[in-house]
Amino acid sequence: ALYICDMYRKVIDHPQYLPEHIRGTLDYEAGKTMGRIYRVTANPRAGKFVFDGSVRSASSKGTPKKTGFEKGGFAGWTLKLNSNNAWERDTAFRLLAEDGNPANMQWLKVVFETKQNSPAARVRVLRLLEARKALPEAMLAAAIGDSMSAVREAAAQIAELRLGQDQPGRLGEPLLKLTRDADSRARFTATLALGTAKTPAAQGIEVPKMFAGLATVATLEAGNRWTRAAVLSSSSGFASLLLREVEREVDDGPKGLEPLYYELGQLLLAESPPTSAAAFTSGRATVERELASILVTHSGKNTRPELAAAFATGLGNGARAKGLGKDGRSALVTLASANPDTARRLGELFAAASQTVATASAPTPERLAAIDLLAHSDAATAGAALQSLIAPQTPNELQAAAVRALSQLPGAKAGEWFVERERWRSYTPPVRDAVLTAMLSQPALQLVLLDAVEKGVVQPWAVPANRRNPLLKHKDAAVAARASKAFQPQGAADRMKVYEDHKAVLALPANATNGKAVFVKTCAACHQFAGEGQRVGPELTGVRLQPAEAILLHILVPDAEIYPGFTAYEAETKDGRSLTGLLASDTPTSVTLRAAQGVEETLLRANIAKLTSSTTSLMPNELEKTMTRQEMADLMAFLKGQ
Repeated sequence: ALYICDMYRKVIDHPQYLPEHIRGTLDYEAGKTMGRIYRVTANPRAGKFVFDGSVRSASSKGTPKKTGFEKGGFAGWTLKLNSNNAWERDTAFRLLAEDGNPANMQWLKVVFETKQNSPAARVRVLRLLEARKALPEAMLAAAIGDSMSAVREAAAQIAELRLGQDQPGRLGEPLLKLTRDADSRARFTATLALGTAKTPAAQGIEVPKMFAGLATVATLEAGNRWTRAAVLSSSSGFASLLLREVEREVDDGPKGLEPLYYELGQLLLAESPPTSAAAFTSGRATVERELASILVTHSGKNTRPELAAAFATGLGNGARAKGLGKDGRSALVTLASANPDTARRLGELFAAASQTVATASAPTPERLAAIDLLAHSDAATAGAALQSLIAPQTPNELQAAAVRALSQLPGAKAGEWFVERERWRSYTPPVRDAVLTAMLSQPALQLVLLDAVEKGVVQPWAVPANRRNPLLKHKDAAVAARASKAFQPQGAADRMKVYEDHKAVLALPANATNGKAVFVKTCAACHQFAGEGQRVGPELTGVRLQPAEAILLHILVPDAEIYPGFTAYEAETKDGRSLTGLLASDTPTSVTLRAAQGVEETLLRANIAKLTSSTTSLMPNELEKTMTRQEMADLMAFLKGQ
């Protein structure tokens, strides 16, 4: 039977998840006399229960009926693999896997070759044969080209394991054919399998054909980030070869290839490690050659300039991370300067991007891509165009992107421009957060921000406590002392006084509709509610179940409790940047920090000088200074669903 518990509780949260001073005021047993437990049984005429190989109808008594597993033996179990009943299929597979008779392997081969059997049955048989080392290579190769897509996918997964063992074989050709399969899952699995071949030639894989196949997969599904990741990981060390094959596919290729070209640019630069001066010089020459080729191919009439822009942006981001800029020029411009024609064509790309940025009717994704590219130009080329975007008439998303680009632009003197008194006062919360992130991440801009705080242009409370560390812990003791004096942080006791003082807002008449507007303005940069907002901090849709006092405490004293998984981390990079955010991804080679607005930055571990967890919440203190008490009451009504 199936049992359903219909539980009633006034307080759902366990006491340990509530603030300590609230725990003793709530009745955790309220509602315990209510609720029901439902026992769901099958209709005696339409359903049966299966238990330990037996069947008992809902109303039957006495000896259970047999399921059929007790007779028929090995052959009978294989038939059960076609059953519509999941339990019967699973039980049959278990019994077949436990069977130790080698003579039965031949019967399994017959079952697999019988196309009348279901795809699920044939896949399970294929895996049984592989587990018993009874699957001939010829049979596996044929399975890779089977008429059933599920069988092709499973066969490619098995082939992937064999290729990883670096044994001679002939599985390469069938896998290459699978990269052009009509089924996307089969293509994806074949892509991963090809990447495991340590010695492609040993498996009959011709390298040019391999990269042609990978390029086909990449261009067919360039919009799928998992497919792109599979293709690029299988091409590790050979980004230049993959790029050339992708270029062959572009003429007839679909739209939406920009993410692929962006990541190819990044990968190409990443594959030029400075292991030695000679190796680095050679790798850089390859990068410069590919940049020149892409710019030539995709400039002029009847070309795809958006692909050149995406490739250049990815290449520029990778070059910046390696510190390749010099003489006051961006890393991308420095790379292009080796060839006058390349430099000219890159300048034309920058000019086109500036025009796109200035065109209000252009689609937002195109303007965002243009902004990202302009971050690699210079102040004379893009400064005015980017500054024009940072205005109340421009959507927050575009303003934040322009802030990031300006802060990276050589010669822009962005710091002083960001904190001009009237401009600072015009920023909405998401834009202000983008400005703080940009200024606190770069040593030169940190001092400009501190000057603005000391002059009263930037209010101390506008810089969240957990983000002041680059200044409070500055290497220059004099700067650290100035910061300590400028911020004069409130202690926990001070914040609790604020909380006690604001409890009165809970008694004010409130308007949830107005509260939603407050949420969008102040909270949505980091929190989601009913699908609206950014998923940085905890999702708040279910917060309405918490007591109002607890919600108010979380808003006013965010350091009182930091949920597991939402610890902030502070990173210092070897090029002097300081970043703060939640740990969104942690891999053997990189970490990804997620900040407000959901903006993520991935740092290679090799480029990290220091990574520490913060003792404070990523959520800022003193939010009460960003709204009136009535707005706080309205926000509470919205969060409580009133």
